[in-house]
Amino acid sequence: MEEIAFRAYPLITLKNEVGAIAALVITSILFGLYHIVFGWGIAGFFSTSIWGLLFGFLAIYSNGISMPTGFHSAGNLVESALGVTGSSYGIWNIVSKNGQPIFNFSKSQTLIIIAQFILLTLIILCIKWVLRNKNFR
Repeated sequence: MEEIAFRAYPLITLKNEVGAIAALVITSILFGLYHIVFGWGIAGFFSTSIWGLLFGFLAIYSNGISMPTGFHSAGNLVESALGVTGSSYGIWNIVSKNGQPIFNFSKSQTLIIIAQFILLTLIILCIKWVLRNKNFR
């Protein structure tokens, strides 16, 4: 549903009106705001906006929504498996010999913030490089 609502018609229409970069930024911010409505908070806004930037780029690059849909689904599965989805501990956890959890990705705000900035930087660099080397209609 999110790919249709944010990466299909709205992204393409905006791209044709204001350009690819502006369309990516606008739809990414809207994607983040959508998640605030469902209680994700400010950290969730930034996280989902960054992911929205990646998914929007994939939609423009592939000229469709199948690629961002696949990446979005895979990302959600990995987050669930690692316990990044909030209160969940996920499938894989580092535990002590007696079975007590030592580390949970969702509990490490510093790690999450660092990962978000690294991801944002990589996404921006990739988008700039691809848009510079490919002519989008």
